[in-house]
This record gives sequence, C-alpha cells and structure tokens, in this order.
Amino acid sequence: RGRTREKEVRNSQRRRAKSILRQAVLGRSQADIEAGCEPAGEQAAANNRGKKVNAGDTFLPPKPYNHLYMVISDPVIDPDRVVLVNFTTFHADEEDCCIAQSGEHPFLTRKSCVRYKDGRISSVSALDTLVARGVLTANKPLSKELLRRVQQGALLSDFMPEGCRKILEDQGLI
Repeated sequence: RGRTREKEVRNSQRRRAKSILRQAVLGRSQADIEAGCEPAGEQAAANNRGKKVNAGDTFLPPKPYNHLYMVISDPVIDPDRVVLVNFTTFHADEEDCCIAQSGEHPFLTRKSCVRYKDGRISSVSALDTLVARGVLTANKPLSKELLRRVQQGALLSDFMPEGCRKILEDQGLI
C-alpha cells in the first residue's frame, strides 16, 4: 500500500512538471503557433528583455522531468522565435537522427538522442524570466560540434515540427 502511494505521488509530480513545461517553460507548441497564440509568460517576460541567450545554451526544467533542453536556433537573429529541443534516453523506438554518447555533455550519463518531435518555440524574454524565477536552471552549453550535429539532425528528422524547421531554415542553420 505504501509503494502504491509513492508511485501515485511520483506520477503526480511528473504530470505537474510536464504541465509546467507545456504551459510555461517551453513557450508555444506548433499548434499554438499555427493558431496564432502568444507564448506563455510573454506578458510577464516582457519586462525582462536584454539578457543574453545563445545557440547551444541548455536548460533543465523542474524535477522530476529530467530532460536537458537546448536552444538550437540563433536568438540573436530572432529573439522572439527561439527553437528548443531536448535529449532523451535512446531506445529503439526513438529517432536516431542525432545520437549523443555519455560524456559528450556533462548532463548526459548514457546514450541519448534528440527528441525532435517535442520541439518548441519560445522567446528569449520568456526563457530569461523562467530562469530568473527558478523554474528553469541554466546548464553548461553544448559544444559547437554537438550543437551542429543537433541542428543537422533537425533537417533529417521526420518529426521536427515544421514551424521549428522553418525558423532553422530561415536562419541558414539547416
């Protein structure tokens, strides 16, 4: 009975963390963009402009959602449309467009892949606000070589949201 309660608590924490990610942390989904929705937190984030976010910067959402998100577009070119994707543990049912081995980034402790289908668009101001509030934690940036591989994988992916892919194409990154 105690294990069942612990499992319910963990599942509740995961649902809450995923909800935070969908609604605030990662800005707009592809469906939101197509519907013309503004990024979550944009009003509150508007006061926090001017902080620097770069391609290759990485962020961790709140626990227990343990996936490293990375900026793969160029926020200097378009600070209002920043493309983020995340690493996940590699399994046979995941895309293999970009595989990273343990140690290629300090966060990666096992073979991982980029989960392009969860690509999101946010803004620099929204990311700055979420870091300032402690909702996201900045992590070590990707190496230039790993960032380039992640960007090239976006071109190969069958599941990268088209809005995300278009931003990368418009910026000449893929």
